[in-house]
Amino acid sequence: MGAGPRFISTSGSRRKGASNASSYGREGAQSLSVIKDFAWLTSGRLIAALLQAATLILVARRAGPAEFGILSAFMGAIIVVQAMVDLGLPTYITKSRAEMIGGTQAVRALRLYGFIGLLLGVILGAVSLTFSVVAGNAWWWLLPLALAGWLERQSDVRLTIALADGDVWKNSLNLVVRRGVAILLLLLGINLQWDAIPAFGAASLLAALLSWVLSRRLVVLEEVTEPGKWSEARQIIRDSRAYWANSLGAQVRNLDVLLVGLMGNPVAAGQYGAVSRSIGPLRMVTASLSTVLLPAAVRFKGEQRRKLRWAIIAILSLMSALYILLVIFSKDIVVLLLGTAYAPASFAFQLVVIGLIFASITSVLTPLLQAEGQQAVVGRASLSFSLVSLAGVAAGTYFGGVTGAGAGLAITYAFHCMVLICVFVFSHRKKLEVSNA
Repeated sequence: MGAGPRFISTSGSRRKGASNASSYGREGAQSLSVIKDFAWLTSGRLIAALLQAATLILVARRAGPAEFGILSAFMGAIIVVQAMVDLGLPTYITKSRAEMIGGTQAVRALRLYGFIGLLLGVILGAVSLTFSVVAGNAWWWLLPLALAGWLERQSDVRLTIALADGDVWKNSLNLVVRRGVAILLLLLGINLQWDAIPAFGAASLLAALLSWVLSRRLVVLEEVTEPGKWSEARQIIRDSRAYWANSLGAQVRNLDVLLVGLMGNPVAAGQYGAVSRSIGPLRMVTASLSTVLLPAAVRFKGEQRRKLRWAIIAILSLMSALYILLVIFSKDIVVLLLGTAYAPASFAFQLVVIGLIFASITSVLTPLLQAEGQQAVVGRASLSFSLVSLAGVAAGTYFGGVTGAGAGLAITYAFHCMVLICVFVFSHRKKLEVSNA
């Protein structure tokens, strides 16, 4: 009789050990998957950002600060219009797909965006016409860039499906191909003695068209047999509104160059725009981490999430060290890359890079809070601080020129970061109190 219970207990322990081993195996596999996704996305985005930075540096040097200021302001307007029109659907698609891979809700949302995307094309065309006429150029001067912005957004939104499914390499491949083709075509246009802005527009349009075709090859959607209902579309839009506030808040900052031009002059806008656009590669690591974190934070629980936080801290520490080195050598970097015409923006570059330390922390906290259901708070904070940021840039330009604009941007980055840290700490204390009650 004594042996029986011992036999059952041993078997149970074995089953429990096997179960624990299986659980640890699954956790390890999921952690490795996040690392792999992060590596794919970071490498792809970093290469793409370096290619884009090189492209913009070529355009800035050939066009000069005044023309480049107009171009930078228009590119910022494209990003803001994209965020205004997309209604937060890209983030909604990513999260809903991550929660239920193979479900139809994300596909329905993507098809809804297809109709919304038509409106985006019309608005971007109108904005390009306005900028071209006000700048005293031909009406079509910026139209290729507007069409490129429309096609790029269609590709990026479709590829959110691949991101949520874990096929991050598809996003990286598409982005690198787009940026690589754009710089090659720009070099061809320069060799043919085209003006810098039209050459850049034509290169961007052809690269965006290739990107759109490639995205449809890479992401094949499941068949949805039931026709979509207007009530379902309205529910999707309601659910995505919180993400929309965050997206719009994050992107409305891109109107900063336009404000510098209005409060200062086109040359100041060009100098500030060259600095603010050239830091793109510096944000790619944390931006990629932020993108990968949302589906991971939705799925990970307990010990997995704690391990993830330590990895995040390590990455943020390395990026902060890199930013500090760039601050030290900022003046040489600006003159080397952009030329002496942009030297007055060197101190502004220093200030913006310091601000990026705080912006990196903010970009990582955002998906962690969204995964915990705090998307409304995150969205309101993002939109509020973006508006404050624009006010800071405008006031800084008025009182301190390009340097003042950089200071206004950096200060708002810092305050936004501190607010999200407080929300994160308060949220976790509240959860601990509930679990201990």
